[in-house]
Amino acid sequence: MDYPKSVPSAGLVNGKFVDENPITGTPGSLIPAQWGNSVTEEVLNVITSGGLTPSESNNAQLLAAINTKITNAIPASPPDASLTQKGLVELATNAETQSGADALRVVTPAALASRTATESRSGIAAIGTQLVVNGGVDDATIVSPKKLAQRLSFFLPIGYMSGLRMWNSPGAPATVINVDPGAAKSSDDLFDIVLPSNLAAGLLASGAWTSGSGNQKLDVGSRAANTWYHLFLIRKAADGVAELLFSLSATAPTLPAGYTGSRRIGSVKTDSTGNIIPFINVGRQFYFSTPIKDFVGSAPVSTTGTPGSVTLTLSVPPGVRTKVMAHVAMSGTAGFAYMRPTDSSAVAMALVSGTISAWQAGIGGNTANVDYLAFPFECLTDTAATVILQWAMASSDGTAYYAVSTLGYTEL
Repeated sequence: MDYPKSVPSAGLVNGKFVDENPITGTPGSLIPAQWGNSVTEEVLNVITSGGLTPSESNNAQLLAAINTKITNAIPASPPDASLTQKGLVELATNAETQSGADALRVVTPAALASRTATESRSGIAAIGTQLVVNGGVDDATIVSPKKLAQRLSFFLPIGYMSGLRMWNSPGAPATVINVDPGAAKSSDDLFDIVLPSNLAAGLLASGAWTSGSGNQKLDVGSRAANTWYHLFLIRKAADGVAELLFSLSATAPTLPAGYTGSRRIGSVKTDSTGNIIPFINVGRQFYFSTPIKDFVGSAPVSTTGTPGSVTLTLSVPPGVRTKVMAHVAMSGTAGFAYMRPTDSSAVAMALVSGTISAWQAGIGGNTANVDYLAFPFECLTDTAATVILQWAMASSDGTAYYAVSTLGYTEL
């Protein structure tokens, strides 16, 4: 539809109708009957196609008809989808996918991939590596039969410890201890800790604990002189990798962040300069390279014999009980001595002459003419590293002398 531009007598100006201007004498435009009828028919066709009956007095029919035609052209909204009917459906959020409770929404592949398995629902789970399975602390991955069999193949019994020999590092014997490969059950019997190869533990003058062979392994503080340090095998929680740690405590070391599970494997002592005292370790026995003289003392005695006793702190690790290997020397006449645990009963001490009915335990000189004797003792120490030395000794000058050296000890 357009203006009647093809009818010259219509009198259009610039292609549009204009009114008559009496002042200027300009005639107005004429509406050709054919064009006017065509326009009217086109409008009426729209009105009737919209289901309306044309009315000369109703000027809103064209708009109503157009709206009706638009409405009829839009398809009806489909129903909600169900198990038996196609329709509209909403996408589930990740939270709804994880909950697994909604039955009205659909899941996208991405959301499905994020649905993790738990102990109470099925889902997607990663398979743990052998290192993770051996670690025994991850609770979010699953274990394959092969990896489980491999893990159980070296499951350690309660209290187990093997290997882990300690020795002064040849390159730095005064500050570094080497530990041979081995394995141990943690002290709480929850974890297996495996050291696959030699690892060196530094007991350096200062510095924080650092992982890696030869680095500082002291848990807190700085190295001190004349001090016992306990060496622990520890375990990294994330992957079960073994490490070493020195601590003043025999039972409660301060573990580095990320480590859980520990087992004490031995101890070292520093000398007056802070250096580690050399030792020899075979199995659970520790021998000092040079015996340590722990005590030199004296006691007043009579010519007929005087009993006495003293509590001695020996060079063995405190905090644990050990079997000490000691040598005792005494100077006097007819000396008699006995070393015993602090929680044992005292024995009767008497000089032996003639019959030996008075003897109960201990070692002594065989006659009143012996003025010096030395002998070895093995004795159970307490957690304070102490024992009790008993004696009966005579002396013509009123004084008896004794000395005690520690050769080594056995871890129990």
